[in-house]
Formats: sequence, structure tokens, C-alpha cells
Amino acid sequence: MIQDHYRARIARKEVESAKKRNRLQDLENEGAVSIQCRWRQRVAQKKLNTLRREKTEREESENKEESEPDDTNEAQPLEQLFPVGCRVITHSLSSDAFNNQFAIVLDHVDTDPPRIRIEFEDADLSSEPKNLKPDNLKRESKAKEESQEKEHDDTEQDQSLETLFPVQERDMHNTFVTIFSCLNV
Repeated sequence: MIQDHYRARIARKEVESAKKRNRLQDLENEGAVSIQCRWRQRVAQKKLNTLRREKTEREESENKEESEPDDTNEAQPLEQLFPVGCRVITHSLSSDAFNNQFAIVLDHVDTDPPRIRIEFEDADLSSEPKNLKPDNLKRESKAKEESQEKEHDDTEQDQSLETLFPVQERDMHNTFVTIFSCLNV
């Protein structure tokens, strides 16, 4: 009977110790899971911060690229940036009616700060020239200027054809040029 009582006591201790081991194992598993979750959260947060940092750096580099003409305004003389006769676009003016309008550079005014005298292409906007800061002007892209020069050259070529050929021959020549240009395309 003492042996049975002793065996029962040992069995209870083994059951209790097994329960404790199971609880400890469960706590360790929960802790490991929570540690893994925290670790994953930290990794995700780091990735998110890296992506945000890259995005802001990209935006800053784009802003710098857009603002580079402003930097070159200071480095290059205005005569090189905005030569007389070049086409410009206005921006960042207090009057919205004058923003995003095309204009032609007429002259460079020596004031402090320096100004550029322009004339708007739209006669309804202003009939008299305006003096604007270079920061409020953006030169139209060179590609557009080149295409305008090409159109100008084409008109000169057409004028020279008028002097070289009589009307009927010039019309025939233009017809052949049109046909051959269509074939080459």
C-alpha cells in the first residue's frame, strides 16, 4: 500500500512536470512565433523605409533635373540662355493669364536683378513688351526650334523653286517630290 501510494505520488509528479514542460514548450513556441512576427515586421518596416527613401531621392533628383536650367541661368550669361529672337514659355507668374504663354525674346535689360524683355505671341494678352525675370521663363525645347528651322529652310527652298522653275514645272516637281517621299516612307 505504501508502494501504491508512492507510485501514485511519482505518477502525479510526472504528470505535473509533463504539464509544466508542455506549458513551457507552448510559451516557447508562442515566444518564438512572436519573435518571428516582430522580426518580419522589422524587416518589412526596413523595406518600406528603404522604398520611401528611394522614392524621395528619385523625386529630389527629378526636381534637381527640372531646376538645373535655373542653375545654368546663374552660370551662363542670359544672352546664351535666352538669345534675342528665341521662343520662350512663361511660368510661375502671379497672374495666371500670363502663365504657360509663348513669347519671343526682344532684348536683355540690365537691371538688378536682370530682366528679359519679351513680347507675347498672343496679341490679346498684352500689346506692349514685358520685362520678366529669367526664372519665370523657360526656353522652348531645342527639338521644336530645330523643326521650326527646318520649316524655315523648306520655305526658303520653295521660294528658290519659284525663281528656278516656271509654275507648271514647279508643280510637276512638287508632285514628284511628294510621290517619292511617300515611296521612301
